[in-house]
Amino acid sequence: MDVKQPEPLPAENAAPVDQVAPEDSPSPSPSPTSRPTPPKSPTTTPSPDPDNTPRPTKIAITSPANNVFISGTRVILSGTKQAGSSVTVPSVTGGADLCALPASSGTNWSCPAMILPSGTIGLVALEVVDGVQTSQSNTLALRVLGSPAITGTGDLVNAGSLDGVGWDGATIRVLVSSPTEEGRSCGQLVGDGYWYCGLTLPSGTYTVQVEQSWPGSRTEWSPPSAARQLTIDRDVPAAPVITSPAAGDRITDQPREYSGTGETDADVDVYVDDLPICNAEVIDGRWSCRGTGVTDGGRVVKAIQRDAAENFSKPSKEVRVEFGSATPAPTSSPAPSASPSAPAAPSASTPSTPSKPSLPTAAPTTAPSGPLPSEPSSEPTAPAAAPPATPAPTGTSTTIPFFSAPPGGDSGLPPAMTWGTPTLYGAAIASPEQTMERGNWSTGALLALGWLLLIALPLRLMATSLRHRGANRAAKLTGRNRLSSERDVAEQRLPGFGAHPLVIAGGAVLGATVLAVLASGIQSEARYVRLTIAVAVGLTLLNLCVVLSTRLAGRLSRTVIDFRLVPLFLAVGAGTAVLSRVGGIQPPLIVGVVVGVSFGMGIAAKSRGIVQLAQIGAMTVLAVVAWVALGLLPAANGFWMSALNEVLSAVCLAGLGSALLLLLPVLSLPGRAILEWSPVLWLAASIVVATFAAVILTGEHFPVLLVAGGATVVTVLSVATWGWVRYVEPASAS
Repeated sequence: MDVKQPEPLPAENAAPVDQVAPEDSPSPSPSPTSRPTPPKSPTTTPSPDPDNTPRPTKIAITSPANNVFISGTRVILSGTKQAGSSVTVPSVTGGADLCALPASSGTNWSCPAMILPSGTIGLVALEVVDGVQTSQSNTLALRVLGSPAITGTGDLVNAGSLDGVGWDGATIRVLVSSPTEEGRSCGQLVGDGYWYCGLTLPSGTYTVQVEQSWPGSRTEWSPPSAARQLTIDRDVPAAPVITSPAAGDRITDQPREYSGTGETDADVDVYVDDLPICNAEVIDGRWSCRGTGVTDGGRVVKAIQRDAAENFSKPSKEVRVEFGSATPAPTSSPAPSASPSAPAAPSASTPSTPSKPSLPTAAPTTAPSGPLPSEPSSEPTAPAAAPPATPAPTGTSTTIPFFSAPPGGDSGLPPAMTWGTPTLYGAAIASPEQTMERGNWSTGALLALGWLLLIALPLRLMATSLRHRGANRAAKLTGRNRLSSERDVAEQRLPGFGAHPLVIAGGAVLGATVLAVLASGIQSEARYVRLTIAVAVGLTLLNLCVVLSTRLAGRLSRTVIDFRLVPLFLAVGAGTAVLSRVGGIQPPLIVGVVVGVSFGMGIAAKSRGIVQLAQIGAMTVLAVVAWVALGLLPAANGFWMSALNEVLSAVCLAGLGSALLLLLPVLSLPGRAILEWSPVLWLAASIVVATFAAVILTGEHFPVLLVAGGATVVTVLSVATWGWVRYVEPASAS
């Protein structure tokens, strides 16, 4: 393939002050009427005599033509002028002149190799005679596009991707010249000056270049960038091996060194009970690092390595160790008849014990406990050779304190009950930076469209087909002439049973909290108590946001509203919790809103729709703000930072999950009121909320196929129900 000579990207990559942007240009540009300021005439130079000087011929630019596309940033201007004049082309960025030609007797002029920034650039040529500007050419508009740039320097090693900077709205194309010659379209536009391209090439070393097209054009391409060598490595490295500590070791001092073997130039992350403890680079097949902060108790150590292409291995073989000093074995109490005697000195074979005194025992034992089963055992020494134990006073019952400070630990709690240990709640939420790196906003829009076509609209179709049947039966049972939507509201009221409304609301929020925590899984550890409290705080904030936003919208629209608890939301929350646990959906699907809005008789559809749209909008904004805050916060470490991350995760997950549920146009959900008022606003709100939910909640391990299968089942059942009511039943009745 004939590869063009690469053009360097100019220093002025931003839009120039004097550039002129067409209507379809994606980036803002100044008005085309902007002109470079011509130099002022020196006051000391006299003006030529108009009677003796012939009328000058106006300077003109003859090449290139107006609005022509320039591939690259080097431009040659040429044109005509009058004899004896000089030519100047001012800079479009306010710096030095792009071109300055001295006076000559010729009537043709040419400015070679001018460097222009990318964009639509406006140029003029100025003609000067004896230091006085005599004419100015018409403005020439050029569409200039330089080469895009690839991030980084030197050779690239990854699993098959390129990224870099380019011109907004351009399309990126990758050129592969070695070992095979081919061009590959990236399929993604440059947005905010950034582009990313995933390659479907097998593992190997390639020579690559990238070029970009003028926005909206399929034939106008920039020169290719400088050639770079890309090594694609899709091979998953083998699991590392931990050689120290060994299985059954007891670790009494920290920091502790962890070491082993792995793949040269890879990075190894060491975990203790799934929490990172240290990191090391593999040099000549070996690695070692030092870690601390592990509380006492039985722990599992494992390691994962990632190679230079960011391919992650499987975890290493687990190594089970004990942290903390061994508790001294209790000894037998002397018989009452025996006379007390001074304790004998420990034997030489007895290991030294910590200086910290041992806790008194509640009841004497007849034999001291031996060492750990995994350690080599020896015959127990005689009682006289054992370390002295503090005898309990006669008639006094002593017990071991429940919360004793473990040696070497800093939590003050029993092993595996650390309040400050982070949980994995919300860890699968994609951060704003990750969504940009993965480029999954287009995927999110497709998933939002799928939610609309496979769930929302089919459910509305089924509800419409069953509406009259449900309405007639309800009228016979109640004997009241009410709208179906009002009956739905009444049927969803939660009886108070004489309790205070705040008590009922608190119980409902607590129920939603339990479902939200169970959806991601819990363990019998103190950190999950903190997690439950944090989720409860997050759901309380979300429900307060719903109440305040709808109350404000009701006042502004002069709509009489009231609030109710909706058991249906808890039922849906229970269903999504079970689905998340069974299907392994991470982050889990959560419904955290338990309050709804009820309206008085005769409220117009527009007023109801405005209030309900404000409710969903406030929830979505709060969830997105929590998502952005999660991306800005550092990694969870300690009690307060972990709790804050969990509160924000709960607000983000429950806010988006609840907004999706409430937008369904069925029963008395807000989506139905919005659809009845304005189908266009309902459609726009559904696409926006579903897109954010898809982008934020569909992480790398989100079971898209499972959810898509469930959505397909909903579609089939809804369409089948509609078909039965519309065609089968009338045919059988006739």
